[in-house]
Amino acid sequence: MSRMDVTFRFLGPDEGTVLTGAIEAAYGQTYDVRWVYDPDEVNARIGAGTYVACVAETPAGELLCHIGMTLAAAGDAVAHSGQAVTLPAARGQHLFTRTKRHLMDWARERGLAGMYSEATAAHPYSQKANIELGAHETGFLLGWIPATVANDAAGGRRGRQSAALFYTKLNDGHERRVYAPERHRVIVAQTIELCELRGTLADHLERLGVSYAGVFPNSRTDGDVLRMQSLHRVRVKADDVAVASDHGRELLEYVLADLPQA
Repeated sequence: MSRMDVTFRFLGPDEGTVLTGAIEAAYGQTYDVRWVYDPDEVNARIGAGTYVACVAETPAGELLCHIGMTLAAAGDAVAHSGQAVTLPAARGQHLFTRTKRHLMDWARERGLAGMYSEATAAHPYSQKANIELGAHETGFLLGWIPATVANDAAGGRRGRQSAALFYTKLNDGHERRVYAPERHRVIVAQTIELCELRGTLADHLERLGVSYAGVFPNSRTDGDVLRMQSLHRVRVKADDVAVASDHGRELLEYVLADLPQA
C-alpha cells in the first residue's frame, strides 16, 4: 500500500466538533469520557491550554486520525495522551504512530517532561505502536475498561477489558523521591530505570487489601505515584491480556502474581 499524503495540524478553540465526530464514528455513544461529546467543552479546554488535539488530514481536509493530550493545568510538565481515533480510510497507514510522533515532537519542543497513556490489552497492536515511539510499560490495569465501551479494539471480546500503562520520556524531569512498599521496591526500581525517570526509591508503609498495578506520573502531585488496584468481583485471566514486549510480559506476570488469592 502506498503511503498516503497527509497533513498534520492542531485543532483551534472553535473546532470541538472534529473530536466529537471522530469519537462518535469510533465509539458511538459508549466512550466513557463524557466531555468529548460536548463541542463547547472541547473548545473551552483547547482555548484554556488544558487540551491539545493533533489531527492528520487528507490534502482536502478529510479527517484521518486524531490524538489528544490533556494537562491538569496549562503549563504542566507531564501530560496524558488519549482520545486516539484512526478512521477506516486510514487503516494500514500507521497514522496512529505518525500522528502521535508529531504531537510528541510538539510537546518535547515546549519542554514537557513526558507523556503517559493507556493502551488496550485486548491485542498488542497499539502497544507495539507506543513502544515504537519510545514508550515503556509501567503497569497493567486489570479489567479497567468498562464493558459498555464498544469499538473494534476488543476484537469481539465481551466484558471488562484490561489496559497497559505506558510512559514516554520527552525531557529530563526533576529529581524526586519515589515511595514504594517493601514488597514492590524491585519492580518499581526496574520501571524507574527503564523509563529513565529521575526518581530515587524511599521507604513507604505497606498497603493492605489492594494489589500492584504500576508506576504512573501524577499531575496533581509533585512526583510519581504507585498505582494499586482492587478487582472486587471482576474476573481477569492471563489469556485476556495481550502484551507487546518482553518487559511487558514480565510486568504482567508480576501484576497477576500480586492479585489476592481466592
